[in-house]
Amino acid sequence: MPKTEWNPLMPVDTIVESPSISVRYVAGDSSKPINEQAPQVVDELEAGMPSLQGSKFFGVVVDGEYRACVRRDSMVDTEMSNLATFDIPAGRYVHRRLIDWDHDVGLLVQAVEELVSRPDFDPTRYVIEHYRSHTEVVIRVPVT
Repeated sequence: MPKTEWNPLMPVDTIVESPSISVRYVAGDSSKPINEQAPQVVDELEAGMPSLQGSKFFGVVVDGEYRACVRRDSMVDTEMSNLATFDIPAGRYVHRRLIDWDHDVGLLVQAVEELVSRPDFDPTRYVIEHYRSHTEVVIRVPVT
């Protein structure tokens, strides 16, 4: 039987249990499309941080509002205490890692569309983008 080679372009989905994540965030303008909100609030969040190193960044859409989030820690709570807080819910998520998504944002959109079309998609929780670097993002879609 021939050995199947790993293809970096073929998505690998895994089910993960995620704890709740407490974040501070900058909110977009829900009257604008997500693709306009996201870059603006990400830039605003990053500009307000003394350093990006070691921080965990997330994107979440809540009622049409894009939220650029950073996980709370002592530095974030001290330096960014003016930002609102939010808890990303715990639970089961299907997890897909994307590399070099920043060269084609359509890959991110396509991945989310594919994952929310799963029969076990849970629309009562939020789709999470976990930005591990400027080129790597993990999409987490809630499942039952």
